[in-house]
Amino acid sequence: MAFAIAVCLGADALGSRVGSVESSSQLLLLPQLVLVLLSTGMAPAESFPAWLGPFVRYQPVSQVTETLRALAGGHVAAAGLSATVAWCVGLLALFGGLALRMQRRTQ
Repeated sequence: MAFAIAVCLGADALGSRVGSVESSSQLLLLPQLVLVLLSTGMAPAESFPAWLGPFVRYQPVSQVTETLRALAGGHVAAAGLSATVAWCVGLLALFGGLALRMQRRTQ
């Protein structure tokens, strides 16, 4: 849920900055599409080329996906959980700060 809120805050910040619904929807599509398609949510990390492996393994969508899989399986590694929490807290801080700044700017 924290990851979804962070993504929504990022979309809010971008939408406030751009101002046009059409432009912001197109700008939001590309990063989200890339992060989802290049994640372990679609395919295992080993199926990607070796040079792309580190990005696929450690990007936020993959970290959240692996943690949710581990929670569903009943065995969560502390390292995976801490990486997911770090991504979520970092993205919430970054995008939350940007969203607040952009909202204050438009008023």
